[in-house]
Amino acid sequence: MNGKKLLTILEAVATIVVGVLIAIYKEGAMGTYFGIIFVVSGSVLLLVELFALIKLRVMTPAGLISGAALLAIGIGLLISYLHFGWIVAVFVLLLIAAGSALVLYGVYSAIKISAFVGVGEIIVGALFVLFGVLYIKVPDFRTVFWIVVGVLTALSGLYLLLVTLFTKANKKDDKVIEQK
Repeated sequence: MNGKKLLTILEAVATIVVGVLIAIYKEGAMGTYFGIIFVVSGSVLLLVELFALIKLRVMTPAGLISGAALLAIGIGLLISYLHFGWIVAVFVLLLIAAGSALVLYGVYSAIKISAFVGVGEIIVGALFVLFGVLYIKVPDFRTVFWIVVGVLTALSGLYLLLVTLFTKANKKDDKVIEQK
């Protein structure tokens, strides 16, 4: 078994475990996981910026700010200064905003581009708004939402695991084809 396949199997198993934990603990388990993910992501971004500075003598403010922000939010989640509910609240509001914008763009698309495409965008946008409003206004929807997210996460991990285990690797040689 090569290293890439082993890494994919470990990723799939971790995804299954996280999915099950989300389904069981709902929002409660998410703060720790996202805290770890944000700390690791922020650290990697900052290391990439450091490497770019050392090797290329270039540093970008966007990479520094993004890395520092991810690191700070991750630490805030891990020490319980921030709560995952805050991130979810921002995401839900962004979902409603994006859905509203998509509905407006769908009206424009239906008139100017294609009625079929426009109606599809209106429907997707309206569903975004609906799910956002339901999440805010219906507490029982939140419970069902997190169970569904957990189950879908676990199923995606299971799918990745099965595909990885039962797909044969292509052992074709990479040959250079010369054009005449």
